[in-house]
Amino acid sequence: MPPRLPLISAIKAPSALMARIARPFSSTPVVAQSSGSDPIKNLLNLDEKPPMHSADRIRGLINNGSKARLEGAAARKRTMLESLREKKVSDDYVKQMPRRWRTGEVYAPHDLSPLEMEKWRRQKIVTTDVIDLLGINPLDHYRNFSMISEYMTNFGQIRHYKDTGLKPTNQRKMAKAIRRAIGMGIHPSVHHHPELLKKRFRLNASWK
Repeated sequence: MPPRLPLISAIKAPSALMARIARPFSSTPVVAQSSGSDPIKNLLNLDEKPPMHSADRIRGLINNGSKARLEGAAARKRTMLESLREKKVSDDYVKQMPRRWRTGEVYAPHDLSPLEMEKWRRQKIVTTDVIDLLGINPLDHYRNFSMISEYMTNFGQIRHYKDTGLKPTNQRKMAKAIRRAIGMGIHPSVHHHPELLKKRFRLNASWK
C-alpha cells in the first residue's frame, strides 16, 4: 500500500501531486526535474533507511567478526572445561579401584566388594634378601651400575628396606656403596647412569 500524502502538501503543490499520480499511467519518459528539491519526495523518503557508508559497513563487519571469535573462544573453553571435568571424575573412579583388571579376567560380584579391594590396595613387602642368596658384599661392587640402580629410585634416592627386602646389615652396606659411587663421581646423584638410560631408550625404541 503506497504511503499517504499529507493534505497540506497536496494543497500547496497540486501539480506535483497530479504528476506523481499520473506518472505510472503515462508512456512518455520522465523529464529530468530541476535542481530544486521536491517537498513531496522528501516527505516520502523520511521513512527510508539512510545509506550506510563504506566505513560504517567495514566497522560493522569487524564488530561481527570479533563477536564471532569471542563466541568461538568461549565455546572452546566450555568444551575444554567439560572434558577436564569428565577426566577428573574418571580418574577418581580409577583411584577407588586399586585392582587393574586385564582382558579376559573373570570376576564375581564379591570381587568388587570393599574387603577384596582392600587386599589389592596393600603393598607386597619383599622378604627375600638377594645379597645373602648371592653371597656378595655390596661394598665390593660399587662400580656395578646395574646392581646399584636396582636399589635407587629414578631421582637418585636410596630405596627403603621395605622395598628392597634387604636385611639391616646389607641395607647399610648397599647404601654405603651407593654413596661411595656418587661421592667418587662415577654415578649421578639425581638419576640412573647414562649407559643404563641409553639401553632403556634403545629397548623402548625397538619395541615401537
